[in-house]
Amino acid sequence: MVRRARIMLCSGAGVLAGACTDPLPELPPAERGHGAAGTAGLSVGDVVVSLEPPALLDRAAPVSWIRVGAEDSAAVVPEELYLFRGELSEYHLGRLARRDLPQTLLDRRVPAVAFAVAEGSSVIAPSVRLTTAEPYCLVTPGLGVLALITVDDANQRPALRREWPIDDWPTSARRSLHCAPLGAALDRAMTTLQGSHGKLRVGPWPADAREPRCAVVEVEDELEVGAVVPLPPAIAGFAVSPAPLVHAEQVLPEPCGCVEPEVAVGPACLTVLDDRLNLRGPNAPIHALFTPGEAGAAILPGETLVVPGLIPGSAFSVLATLLLPNGEVTEVPYTGVTGAAEPHVVLNEVLANAVGAEPAAEWVEIFNDGTETVSLEGYTVADLAAEVELPPASLPPGAFALVVSEGYAPDPEVDAAPSPGTLLLRVPRLGQGGLANRGELLRLRSPDGVVRSRFPARAADEAGTSIARRAPWLADDVASAFGPHAAPGASPGAANVLIDAADGAPPQ
Repeated sequence: MVRRARIMLCSGAGVLAGACTDPLPELPPAERGHGAAGTAGLSVGDVVVSLEPPALLDRAAPVSWIRVGAEDSAAVVPEELYLFRGELSEYHLGRLARRDLPQTLLDRRVPAVAFAVAEGSSVIAPSVRLTTAEPYCLVTPGLGVLALITVDDANQRPALRREWPIDDWPTSARRSLHCAPLGAALDRAMTTLQGSHGKLRVGPWPADAREPRCAVVEVEDELEVGAVVPLPPAIAGFAVSPAPLVHAEQVLPEPCGCVEPEVAVGPACLTVLDDRLNLRGPNAPIHALFTPGEAGAAILPGETLVVPGLIPGSAFSVLATLLLPNGEVTEVPYTGVTGAAEPHVVLNEVLANAVGAEPAAEWVEIFNDGTETVSLEGYTVADLAAEVELPPASLPPGAFALVVSEGYAPDPEVDAAPSPGTLLLRVPRLGQGGLANRGELLRLRSPDGVVRSRFPARAADEAGTSIARRAPWLADDVASAFGPHAAPGASPGAANVLIDAADGAPPQ
Protein backbone atom coordinates (compact mmCIF):
# COMPACT_ATOMS: atom_id res chain seq x y z
CA MET A 1 0.00 0.00 0.00
CA VAL A 2 1.22 3.49 -0.78
CA ARG A 3 0.46 6.38 1.52
CA ARG A 4 0.66 9.78 -0.20
CA ALA A 5 0.16 12.88 1.91
CA ARG A 6 1.18 16.47 2.35
CA ILE A 7 3.41 16.10 5.40
CA MET A 8 2.63 18.22 8.46
CA LEU A 9 4.19 18.10 11.89
CA CYS A 10 1.62 16.14 13.88
CA SER A 11 1.24 13.05 15.98
CA GLY A 12 1.23 9.71 14.26
CA ALA A 13 -2.43 9.18 15.01
CA GLY A 14 -3.18 12.53 13.40
CA VAL A 15 -1.35 11.62 10.22
CA LEU A 16 -3.25 8.40 9.69
CA ALA A 17 -6.58 9.90 10.61
CA GLY A 18 -6.02 12.99 8.48
CA ALA A 19 -6.54 15.38 11.40
CA CYS A 20 -3.40 17.01 12.80
CA THR A 21 -2.70 18.79 16.01
CA ASP A 22 -0.97 22.17 16.03
CA PRO A 23 2.37 22.03 14.22
CA LEU A 24 5.61 22.30 16.11
CA PRO A 25 7.19 25.74 16.26
CA GLU A 26 9.00 26.67 13.05
CA LEU A 27 12.76 26.20 13.32
CA PRO A 28 15.35 28.68 12.01
CA PRO A 29 16.65 27.74 8.53
CA ALA A 30 19.96 26.41 9.88
CA GLU A 31 18.11 23.86 12.04
CA ARG A 32 15.18 23.04 9.79
CA GLY A 33 14.95 20.25 7.22
CA HIS A 34 18.43 19.23 6.13
CA GLY A 35 20.25 22.48 6.70
CA ALA A 36 23.47 20.70 7.59
CA ALA A 37 23.51 19.25 4.08
CA GLY A 38 23.10 22.64 2.47
CA THR A 39 19.34 22.51 1.97
CA ALA A 40 18.20 25.13 4.47
CA GLY A 41 14.79 26.59 3.70
CA LEU A 42 13.65 23.36 2.01
CA SER A 43 10.09 23.51 0.64
CA VAL A 44 8.36 20.25 1.61
CA GLY A 45 6.44 18.52 -1.16
CA ASP A 46 4.48 15.27 -1.40
CA VAL A 47 6.04 12.28 0.34
CA VAL A 48 5.22 8.65 -0.47
CA VAL A 49 5.69 5.83 2.05
CA SER A 50 5.38 2.21 0.92
CA LEU A 51 6.38 -1.24 2.11
CA GLU A 52 8.37 -4.08 0.60
CA PRO A 53 6.95 -6.73 0.42
CA PRO A 54 3.85 -4.75 -0.67
CA ALA A 55 1.28 -4.37 2.12
CA LEU A 56 -0.98 -1.83 3.75
CA LEU A 57 0.84 0.28 6.33
CA ASP A 58 -1.30 -1.25 9.07
CA ARG A 59 -0.69 -4.79 7.78
CA ALA A 60 3.08 -4.88 7.45
CA ALA A 61 5.04 -8.12 7.37
CA PRO A 62 7.36 -8.64 10.36
CA VAL A 63 10.33 -8.44 7.97
CA SER A 64 9.88 -5.37 5.76
CA TRP A 65 11.71 -2.56 4.03
CA ILE A 66 10.13 0.88 4.24
CA ARG A 67 10.55 3.03 1.12
CA VAL A 68 10.18 6.80 1.30
CA GLY A 69 10.04 8.98 -1.82
CA ALA A 70 9.55 12.71 -2.27
CA GLU A 71 8.95 15.05 -5.18
CA ASP A 72 12.00 16.95 -4.02
CA SER A 73 14.75 14.36 -3.54
CA ALA A 74 16.30 16.49 -0.78
CA ALA A 75 13.15 16.30 1.33
CA VAL A 76 14.09 12.93 2.78
CA VAL A 77 17.65 11.65 3.07
CA PRO A 78 18.62 8.32 4.65
CA GLU A 79 20.57 9.88 7.52
CA GLU A 80 17.41 11.66 8.66
CA LEU A 81 15.10 8.63 8.73
CA TYR A 82 14.19 7.22 12.15
CA LEU A 83 11.89 4.37 13.13
CA PHE A 84 10.62 4.29 16.72
CA ARG A 85 8.46 1.85 18.66
CA GLY A 86 5.15 3.44 19.57
CA GLU A 87 3.70 6.86 18.78
CA LEU A 88 5.64 10.01 19.62
CA SER A 89 4.41 12.78 21.87
CA GLU A 90 4.64 16.46 20.95
CA TYR A 91 7.51 16.71 23.43
CA HIS A 92 9.47 13.96 21.68
CA LEU A 93 8.69 15.42 18.25
CA GLY A 94 10.04 18.74 19.45
CA ARG A 95 13.24 17.15 20.72
CA LEU A 96 13.55 15.28 17.42
CA ALA A 97 13.11 18.50 15.43
CA ARG A 98 15.95 20.05 17.43
CA ARG A 99 18.02 16.88 16.91
CA ASP A 100 18.31 16.54 20.65
CA LEU A 101 17.00 13.05 21.31
CA PRO A 102 16.52 12.12 24.98
CA GLN A 103 17.55 8.69 26.19
CA THR A 104 13.90 7.71 26.60
CA LEU A 105 13.49 8.17 22.86
CA LEU A 106 16.82 6.56 21.91
CA ASP A 107 15.75 3.48 23.86
CA ARG A 108 12.73 3.16 21.54
CA ARG A 109 14.69 3.53 18.31
CA VAL A 110 14.52 0.44 16.09
CA PRO A 111 17.97 -0.63 14.82
CA ALA A 112 17.94 -0.20 11.06
CA VAL A 113 20.05 0.56 8.01
CA ALA A 114 18.89 3.47 5.83
CA PHE A 115 20.17 4.09 2.32
CA ALA A 116 19.37 6.00 -0.86
CA VAL A 117 17.99 4.31 -3.96
CA ALA A 118 17.19 5.48 -7.46
CA GLU A 119 14.95 8.43 -8.30
CA GLY A 120 15.33 10.26 -5.01
CA SER A 121 13.88 7.52 -2.83
CA SER A 122 15.30 6.23 0.43
CA VAL A 123 14.84 2.88 2.16
CA ILE A 124 15.00 2.15 5.86
CA ALA A 125 15.57 -1.54 6.53
CA PRO A 126 14.90 -2.63 10.15
CA SER A 127 17.60 -4.99 11.42
CA VAL A 128 15.15 -6.91 13.63
CA ARG A 129 11.76 -8.49 13.11
CA LEU A 130 8.90 -6.11 13.85
CA THR A 131 6.24 -7.29 16.29
CA THR A 132 2.53 -6.81 16.72
CA ALA A 133 2.93 -5.44 20.25
CA GLU A 134 2.78 -1.76 19.24
CA PRO A 135 2.83 0.58 16.25
CA TYR A 136 6.03 1.91 14.74
CA CYS A 137 6.50 5.59 13.98
CA LEU A 138 8.50 6.66 10.91
CA VAL A 139 9.82 10.21 11.30
CA THR A 140 12.43 12.73 10.19
CA PRO A 141 13.62 15.77 12.18
CA GLY A 142 12.60 18.17 9.41
CA LEU A 143 9.21 16.72 8.47
CA GLY A 144 8.02 15.10 11.67
CA VAL A 145 5.85 11.99 11.40
CA LEU A 146 5.74 10.36 7.96
CA ALA A 147 3.66 7.29 8.83
CA LEU A 148 2.52 4.86 11.48
CA ILE A 149 3.23 1.23 10.65
CA THR A 150 1.76 -1.81 12.38
CA VAL A 151 2.43 -5.51 11.85
CA ASP A 152 -0.25 -8.01 10.96
CA ASP A 153 0.30 -11.62 12.01
CA ALA A 154 -1.61 -12.68 8.92
CA ASN A 155 1.31 -11.34 6.88
CA GLN A 156 3.73 -13.85 8.38
CA ARG A 157 5.70 -15.68 5.70
CA PRO A 158 7.58 -18.98 5.88
CA ALA A 159 11.23 -18.23 6.53
CA LEU A 160 14.40 -19.08 4.70
CA ARG A 161 17.24 -20.05 6.99
CA ARG A 162 20.39 -18.01 6.45
CA GLU A 163 23.16 -20.53 5.95
CA TRP A 164 25.91 -18.13 4.91
CA PRO A 165 27.61 -16.05 6.22
CA ILE A 166 27.51 -17.64 9.66
CA ASP A 167 27.46 -15.65 12.87
CA ASP A 168 30.60 -14.80 14.82
CA TRP A 169 32.98 -15.39 11.90
CA PRO A 170 34.32 -12.50 9.80
CA THR A 171 33.45 -13.26 6.18
CA SER A 172 32.67 -11.49 2.95
CA ALA A 173 29.19 -10.00 2.55
CA ARG A 174 29.45 -10.24 -1.25
CA ARG A 175 27.34 -13.40 -1.23
CA SER A 176 24.82 -14.73 1.24
CA LEU A 177 22.85 -17.98 1.08
CA HIS A 178 19.28 -18.50 2.27
CA CYS A 179 17.79 -21.99 2.22
CA ALA A 180 14.36 -23.58 2.57
CA PRO A 181 13.91 -26.90 4.41
CA LEU A 182 14.90 -30.07 2.57
CA GLY A 183 12.12 -31.04 0.19
CA ALA A 184 11.07 -27.46 -0.54
CA ALA A 185 11.87 -25.75 -3.84
CA LEU A 186 12.24 -22.08 -4.74
CA ASP A 187 11.33 -20.26 -7.92
CA ARG A 188 14.25 -20.23 -10.37
CA ALA A 189 13.46 -16.68 -11.51
CA MET A 190 16.30 -14.18 -11.14
CA THR A 191 15.74 -10.63 -9.94
CA THR A 192 17.79 -7.50 -9.34
CA LEU A 193 17.01 -4.75 -6.85
CA GLN A 194 18.74 -1.69 -5.53
CA GLY A 195 20.50 -2.21 -2.22
CA SER A 196 22.59 -0.10 0.11
CA HIS A 197 25.74 -0.74 -1.94
CA GLY A 198 24.48 -0.86 -5.50
CA LYS A 199 22.53 -3.63 -7.15
CA LEU A 200 21.62 -6.85 -5.39
CA ARG A 201 21.29 -9.88 -7.64
CA VAL A 202 19.01 -12.59 -6.28
CA GLY A 203 18.82 -16.03 -7.85
CA PRO A 204 18.92 -19.81 -7.32
CA TRP A 205 21.92 -21.52 -5.74
CA PRO A 206 23.57 -23.18 -7.51
CA ALA A 207 22.59 -21.31 -10.66
CA ASP A 208 21.80 -24.45 -12.70
CA ALA A 209 19.79 -26.25 -10.01
CA ARG A 210 16.56 -27.62 -11.46
CA GLU A 211 14.57 -27.26 -8.25
CA PRO A 212 16.71 -25.00 -6.06
CA ARG A 213 16.28 -25.15 -2.31
CA CYS A 214 18.61 -22.20 -1.74
CA ALA A 215 18.86 -18.65 -3.04
CA VAL A 216 21.96 -16.46 -3.26
CA VAL A 217 22.06 -12.70 -2.77
CA GLU A 218 25.06 -11.13 -4.50
CA VAL A 219 26.31 -7.56 -4.18
CA GLU A 220 27.50 -6.45 -7.60
CA ASP A 221 29.58 -3.44 -6.49
CA GLU A 222 32.83 -3.61 -4.54
CA LEU A 223 32.53 -3.48 -0.76
CA GLU A 224 34.80 -1.80 1.74
CA VAL A 225 35.79 -3.59 4.94
CA GLY A 226 33.17 -2.79 7.56
CA ALA A 227 30.40 -2.10 5.04
CA VAL A 228 26.95 -2.97 6.40
CA VAL A 229 24.69 -4.74 3.90
CA PRO A 230 20.96 -5.15 4.66
CA LEU A 231 19.35 -8.13 2.95
CA PRO A 232 16.11 -8.08 0.93
CA PRO A 233 13.11 -8.72 3.17
CA ALA A 234 11.68 -11.54 1.05
CA ILE A 235 12.84 -14.02 -1.58
CA ALA A 236 10.42 -16.11 -3.63
CA GLY A 237 7.63 -15.55 -1.10
CA PHE A 238 9.83 -16.48 1.88
CA ALA A 239 10.93 -14.09 4.62
CA VAL A 240 14.65 -13.48 5.05
CA SER A 241 16.40 -12.79 8.34
CA PRO A 242 16.58 -8.99 8.74
CA ALA A 243 20.01 -9.06 10.43
CA PRO A 244 22.39 -7.18 8.11
CA LEU A 245 25.78 -8.46 7.04
CA VAL A 246 29.10 -6.79 7.85
CA HIS A 247 31.73 -7.16 5.14
CA ALA A 248 35.19 -8.47 6.01
CA GLU A 249 37.77 -9.39 3.41
CA GLN A 250 39.22 -12.85 4.01
CA VAL A 251 42.10 -14.80 2.50
CA LEU A 252 41.51 -18.23 1.04
CA PRO A 253 41.55 -21.06 3.62
CA GLU A 254 44.49 -23.42 3.67
CA PRO A 255 43.83 -26.97 2.40
CA CYS A 256 43.07 -29.21 5.36
CA GLY A 257 45.55 -31.98 4.35
CA CYS A 258 43.74 -35.11 3.18
CA VAL A 259 44.67 -38.60 4.42
CA GLU A 260 43.65 -41.83 2.64
CA PRO A 261 40.90 -42.65 1.86
CA GLU A 262 40.10 -38.91 1.76
CA VAL A 263 40.35 -37.00 -1.51
CA ALA A 264 40.74 -33.25 -1.92
CA VAL A 265 37.66 -31.23 -2.90
CA GLY A 266 38.85 -27.65 -3.06
CA PRO A 267 40.34 -26.88 0.37
CA ALA A 268 38.23 -29.65 2.02
CA CYS A 269 38.60 -33.45 2.21
CA LEU A 270 35.96 -35.91 1.00
CA THR A 271 35.42 -39.48 2.26
CA VAL A 272 33.13 -41.86 0.37
CA LEU A 273 31.17 -44.23 2.61
CA ASP A 274 28.20 -46.50 1.88
CA ASP A 275 25.06 -44.36 1.62
CA ARG A 276 26.71 -41.02 2.35
CA LEU A 277 29.71 -38.75 1.88
CA ASN A 278 31.68 -36.97 4.59
CA LEU A 279 33.30 -33.61 3.83
CA ARG A 280 35.86 -32.39 6.37
CA GLY A 281 36.35 -28.64 6.38
CA PRO A 282 39.59 -26.61 6.29
CA ASN A 283 40.93 -24.13 8.86
CA ALA A 284 38.31 -21.49 8.03
CA PRO A 285 34.53 -21.71 7.56
CA ILE A 286 33.21 -22.62 4.14
CA HIS A 287 29.78 -23.46 2.76
CA ALA A 288 29.34 -26.61 0.67
CA LEU A 289 26.34 -27.64 -1.40
CA PHE A 290 26.17 -30.96 -3.24
CA THR A 291 23.95 -31.52 -6.26
CA PRO A 292 21.91 -33.42 -7.19
CA GLY A 293 20.10 -33.74 -3.88
CA GLU A 294 21.04 -30.27 -2.63
CA ALA A 295 22.42 -31.37 0.73
CA GLY A 296 24.72 -28.79 2.22
CA ALA A 297 25.52 -26.39 5.02
CA ALA A 298 28.24 -24.21 6.47
CA ILE A 299 31.23 -26.14 7.81
CA LEU A 300 33.22 -24.73 10.71
CA PRO A 301 36.87 -25.69 11.28
CA GLY A 302 36.98 -29.17 12.79
CA GLU A 303 33.47 -30.05 11.63
CA THR A 304 32.20 -32.56 9.06
CA LEU A 305 29.38 -32.17 6.56
CA VAL A 306 27.46 -35.39 5.91
CA VAL A 307 25.84 -35.79 2.48
CA PRO A 308 23.22 -38.56 2.79
CA GLY A 309 20.96 -40.25 0.27
CA LEU A 310 23.37 -42.39 -1.79
CA ILE A 311 22.95 -46.10 -2.57
CA PRO A 312 25.52 -48.55 -1.13
CA GLY A 313 27.72 -50.25 -3.72
CA SER A 314 26.70 -47.91 -6.54
CA ALA A 315 28.36 -45.41 -8.88
CA PHE A 316 27.50 -41.77 -8.31
CA SER A 317 28.37 -38.31 -9.63
CA VAL A 318 28.03 -35.08 -7.67
CA LEU A 319 28.97 -31.45 -8.05
CA ALA A 320 30.30 -29.74 -4.93
CA THR A 321 29.76 -25.97 -4.96
CA LEU A 322 31.93 -24.34 -2.30
CA LEU A 323 31.54 -20.78 -1.07
CA LEU A 324 34.73 -19.52 0.57
CA PRO A 325 35.16 -16.83 3.26
CA ASN A 326 36.31 -14.21 0.74
CA GLY A 327 33.16 -14.69 -1.35
CA GLU A 328 34.78 -16.76 -4.09
CA VAL A 329 32.96 -19.78 -5.50
CA THR A 330 34.65 -23.09 -6.36
CA GLU A 331 32.89 -25.90 -8.23
CA VAL A 332 34.36 -29.41 -8.02
CA PRO A 333 32.74 -32.38 -9.83
CA TYR A 334 33.37 -35.83 -8.35
CA THR A 335 32.54 -39.33 -9.57
CA GLY A 336 33.00 -42.46 -7.49
CA VAL A 337 31.52 -45.71 -6.14
CA THR A 338 30.01 -46.08 -2.69
CA GLY A 339 31.05 -48.90 -0.35
CA ALA A 340 29.07 -51.79 1.09
CA ALA A 341 26.32 -51.01 3.61
CA GLU A 342 27.54 -50.22 7.12
CA PRO A 343 25.64 -49.88 10.41
CA HIS A 344 24.63 -46.31 11.23
CA VAL A 345 23.06 -46.36 14.68
CA VAL A 346 23.19 -42.96 16.35
CA LEU A 347 22.51 -41.44 19.75
CA ASN A 348 19.64 -39.18 18.76
CA GLU A 349 18.06 -37.65 21.89
CA VAL A 350 18.67 -37.66 25.65
CA LEU A 351 16.28 -36.80 28.48
CA ALA A 352 18.48 -36.33 31.55
CA ASN A 353 16.36 -33.77 33.38
CA ALA A 354 12.88 -35.26 33.66
CA VAL A 355 9.96 -33.59 35.39
CA GLY A 356 9.04 -36.94 36.91
CA ALA A 357 11.12 -39.09 39.24
CA GLU A 358 14.80 -39.42 38.41
CA PRO A 359 16.47 -41.60 37.31
CA ALA A 360 13.37 -43.72 36.62
CA ALA A 361 11.99 -41.30 33.97
CA GLU A 362 15.31 -40.75 32.13
CA TRP A 363 16.11 -42.24 28.74
CA VAL A 364 18.53 -42.27 25.82
CA GLU A 365 17.09 -42.55 22.32
CA ILE A 366 18.94 -44.34 19.52
CA PHE A 367 17.99 -44.36 15.84
CA ASN A 368 18.96 -46.55 12.88
CA ASP A 369 20.05 -44.07 10.23
CA GLY A 370 21.39 -46.76 7.89
CA THR A 371 19.90 -48.87 5.14
CA GLU A 372 19.91 -52.28 6.84
CA THR A 373 18.55 -53.80 10.04
CA VAL A 374 21.13 -53.78 12.85
CA SER A 375 21.46 -56.36 15.62
CA LEU A 376 22.09 -54.46 18.86
CA GLU A 377 23.52 -57.46 20.68
CA GLY A 378 26.89 -56.46 22.10
CA TYR A 379 26.35 -52.72 21.66
CA THR A 380 27.07 -50.57 24.70
CA VAL A 381 26.19 -47.08 25.90
CA ALA A 382 28.78 -45.40 28.12
CA ASP A 383 29.23 -42.15 29.97
CA LEU A 384 32.48 -41.13 31.67
CA ALA A 385 31.73 -43.23 34.75
CA ALA A 386 29.98 -46.39 33.59
CA GLU A 387 29.21 -48.55 30.56
CA VAL A 388 26.13 -50.72 30.07
CA GLU A 389 25.48 -53.40 27.43
CA LEU A 390 22.24 -53.31 25.47
CA PRO A 391 19.97 -56.37 25.46
CA PRO A 392 19.68 -58.44 22.25
CA ALA A 393 17.30 -56.75 19.79
CA SER A 394 17.01 -55.85 16.12
CA LEU A 395 16.56 -52.26 14.94
CA PRO A 396 15.22 -51.83 11.38
CA PRO A 397 16.20 -48.86 9.20
CA GLY A 398 14.37 -45.70 10.26
CA ALA A 399 13.39 -47.18 13.64
CA PHE A 400 13.81 -45.70 17.13
CA ALA A 401 14.61 -47.37 20.45
CA LEU A 402 14.78 -46.02 23.99
CA VAL A 403 17.51 -47.17 26.35
CA VAL A 404 15.93 -47.06 29.81
CA SER A 405 16.67 -48.37 33.28
CA GLU A 406 14.94 -51.48 34.59
CA GLY A 407 12.84 -49.22 36.80
CA TYR A 408 11.70 -47.00 33.91
CA ALA A 409 8.35 -45.56 34.93
CA PRO A 410 7.49 -42.33 33.07
CA ASP A 411 4.63 -40.14 34.19
CA PRO A 412 2.77 -39.26 30.94
CA GLU A 413 1.10 -36.31 32.66
CA VAL A 414 4.41 -34.49 33.18
CA ASP A 415 6.90 -35.99 30.68
CA ALA A 416 6.47 -36.84 26.99
CA ALA A 417 5.44 -40.48 26.59
CA PRO A 418 7.17 -42.78 24.07
CA SER A 419 5.46 -43.02 20.69
CA PRO A 420 3.35 -46.19 20.37
CA GLY A 421 5.42 -49.18 19.32
CA THR A 422 8.77 -47.68 20.34
CA LEU A 423 11.27 -50.40 21.25
CA LEU A 424 12.31 -50.20 24.93
CA LEU A 425 15.80 -51.50 25.74
CA ARG A 426 15.89 -52.06 29.50
CA VAL A 427 19.33 -52.01 31.15
CA PRO A 428 20.33 -52.29 34.82
CA ARG A 429 21.05 -48.57 35.01
CA LEU A 430 21.78 -45.47 32.96
CA GLY A 431 25.15 -43.99 33.88
CA GLN A 432 26.59 -44.41 37.36
CA GLY A 433 23.35 -43.49 39.08
CA GLY A 434 21.36 -41.74 36.39
CA LEU A 435 22.15 -39.14 33.74
CA ALA A 436 23.69 -35.84 34.81
CA ASN A 437 21.44 -32.83 34.26
CA ARG A 438 24.54 -30.72 33.57
CA GLY A 439 25.27 -32.97 30.59
CA GLU A 440 27.95 -35.57 29.98
CA LEU A 441 29.57 -37.15 26.96
CA LEU A 442 27.85 -40.37 25.87
CA ARG A 443 29.29 -42.96 23.47
CA LEU A 444 27.59 -45.78 21.56
CA ARG A 445 30.00 -48.64 20.76
CA SER A 446 29.42 -51.61 18.47
CA PRO A 447 30.59 -55.12 19.49
CA ASP A 448 33.93 -54.59 17.72
CA GLY A 449 34.69 -51.68 20.07
CA VAL A 450 34.21 -48.97 17.41
CA VAL A 451 32.50 -45.79 18.63
CA ARG A 452 29.56 -45.50 16.27
CA SER A 453 28.06 -42.33 17.73
CA ARG A 454 28.83 -39.62 20.28
CA PHE A 455 26.44 -37.31 22.08
CA PRO A 456 27.93 -34.11 23.51
CA ALA A 457 27.77 -32.88 27.09
CA ARG A 458 24.95 -30.34 26.87
CA ALA A 459 23.18 -29.12 29.99
CA ALA A 460 19.45 -29.79 30.22
CA ASP A 461 18.45 -26.56 31.94
CA GLU A 462 14.68 -26.99 31.86
CA ALA A 463 13.00 -30.05 33.36
CA GLY A 464 11.14 -32.08 30.76
CA THR A 465 13.19 -30.73 27.86
CA SER A 466 15.56 -33.09 26.13
CA ILE A 467 18.78 -32.38 24.26
CA ALA A 468 18.29 -33.62 20.70
CA ARG A 469 20.08 -34.05 17.39
CA ARG A 470 18.63 -31.81 14.67
CA ALA A 471 18.74 -34.63 12.11
CA PRO A 472 19.99 -38.21 12.63
CA TRP A 473 22.55 -38.02 9.81
CA LEU A 474 24.30 -34.87 11.07
CA ALA A 475 27.88 -35.50 12.18
CA ASP A 476 28.79 -35.82 15.86
CA ASP A 477 31.37 -33.03 15.58
CA VAL A 478 28.86 -30.36 14.44
CA ALA A 479 28.02 -28.28 17.51
CA SER A 480 24.90 -26.75 15.93
CA ALA A 481 23.49 -30.24 15.30
CA PHE A 482 22.47 -30.51 18.98
CA GLY A 483 20.23 -28.37 21.14
CA PRO A 484 17.11 -28.15 23.31
CA HIS A 485 14.00 -29.80 21.93
CA ALA A 486 11.07 -27.57 21.01
CA ALA A 487 7.63 -27.91 22.65
CA PRO A 488 6.41 -30.19 24.10
CA GLY A 489 9.99 -30.68 25.24
CA ALA A 490 10.88 -34.12 23.89
CA SER A 491 9.85 -36.67 21.24
CA PRO A 492 10.81 -40.18 22.45
CA GLY A 493 10.40 -42.57 19.54
CA ALA A 494 9.71 -39.83 16.97
CA ALA A 495 11.53 -37.22 14.88
CA ASN A 496 13.10 -34.27 16.69
CA VAL A 497 12.28 -30.59 16.37
CA LEU A 498 14.82 -28.24 17.92
CA ILE A 499 14.44 -24.71 19.19
CA ASP A 500 16.22 -22.43 16.76
CA ALA A 501 18.95 -20.52 18.55
CA ALA A 502 18.38 -17.44 16.39
CA ASP A 503 14.89 -16.58 17.49
CA GLY A 504 13.76 -19.14 20.07
CA ALA A 505 11.35 -20.83 17.68
CA PRO A 506 11.46 -24.04 15.67
CA PRO A 507 13.18 -23.46 12.33
CA GLN A 508 10.95 -23.13 9.27
